Amino acid sequence: MSAGLAATAASFVTSRFGVAGTLLGAALTAMIITGGSAILRAYLGAVSGRVRRMPTKLRPRREQQNAGDFGGTMPGRPDLRDNFVGRMRAALDWFRHLPALSRRSILIKGLLAAAVAFVIGMGVVWGAEKVIGNSLSCGLWSQCPPGAVPGIHPAGYDGTGADSSISGGGVNTVGVERPSLIDRVR
Repeated sequence: MSAGLAATAASFVTSRFGVAGTLLGAALTAMIITGGSAILRAYLGAVSGRVRRMPTKLRPRREQQNAGDFGGTMPGRPDLRDNFVGRMRAALDWFRHLPALSRRSILIKGLLAAAVAFVIGMGVVWGAEKVIGNSLSCGLWSQCPPGAVPGIHPAGYDGTGADSSISGGGVNTVGVERPSLIDRVR
């Protein structure tokens, strides 16, 4: 639920970049938040077990490091020199060593949560667009398609705003007869 609301907040901000910004903001935020939290939760669960065992292993390792200076690297891992990429690789290395079923479970749960967050976020965006009678990009930022009037049109009373972002954000044609597909192609 919180990821869905965060995705909604992000879509309000990214609606500045048009309808595509609204949709991408909601989708990417939902995926990053839920996927990141699922992986982080699994990582912290794995680390907490190691932290509980640490005090018994801490003394021998410290004595071993004092006996031989490793020059800023970890023993057996020269790729972990003092650089960001090496540290990030080491931090995420635990995921590769998980059993395949555990990795799949973490990823599937993250994707399902992202999908639910996206649906919640887009539902709130759609509701907000129905209330203001315009797409977010046209109503908040005046980034409108040709023929649409920027601003807030409460509940779309005059039909001059843009359609919702979900339907592509085109010109709202409520009560106006649209030409057939053949006529539009001509």
